[in-house]
Amino acid sequence: MSFYGELLALNKREVRKIAADCNTAATIITKKLAGRDRCYLPEKGANEILQCYGFPVLKSVLLKNLSDIDISVDETIFPAAMKICSPDIIHKFDAGGVRLKIKTKDEARKAFEEIIENAKKFKPSAKIDGVIIERMAKRGVEVILGGVRDPNFGPICMFGLGGTFVEAMRDVTFRIAPMWEISAEIMIRTIKAYRILKGIRGAPPCDIDAIKDCILRLSQMLTEQPEIAELDINPLIVYPEGQGCLVADSRILLKNHP
Repeated sequence: MSFYGELLALNKREVRKIAADCNTAATIITKKLAGRDRCYLPEKGANEILQCYGFPVLKSVLLKNLSDIDISVDETIFPAAMKICSPDIIHKFDAGGVRLKIKTKDEARKAFEEIIENAKKFKPSAKIDGVIIERMAKRGVEVILGGVRDPNFGPICMFGLGGTFVEAMRDVTFRIAPMWEISAEIMIRTIKAYRILKGIRGAPPCDIDAIKDCILRLSQMLTEQPEIAELDINPLIVYPEGQGCLVADSRILLKNHP
């Protein structure tokens, strides 16, 4: 009862409605599923849905073959990151499917060939859509946003320390969607890495308002799009206060609901 009383005393106990193009997102999801029970969307497809909800995604180009580098890649994209795009390869680093700090088209061609070769060796049966190239994001603090649809509780949002060590660190917290604005703030404050977000050893504090905004967008998206069964945004790169954040990688699992 004491805890319940504390909840009643909190401010911002309301679900904040965020402007989003939910109809376009629903149309994209319907097309992706198109007669299938489930569909896994790697970064390129996942970002189409995230953009409908205003997430800060990086502009990218999908390269289906080497010639696309000359046709579709502008020099302003360098330095760039390149990643395998395959619905059958979830952990890109494990597959040797990531190359960073690509500075020229020649380096991009070499990276393309290496990534495709590594992916085929890693999983010969994998369907490969191509290789994504995007401008390298500036370094920042890496956090993770996630979502899952529980059979009993419905949509659940996750937030925590991100990057390649998220499974080892397990510094994450969960809330049921749709969530109050104060719930997003509490999520951020309750992870162990909160001290890092606040700035330690001379590092500037992170843009916590930008993180909260993304959590609330995630909450609304999971609530409005019941076909989203699972979702990962990892990492979400967070910059110093007032400088926002960027989605550096994402994936979504869609399922037709009964």
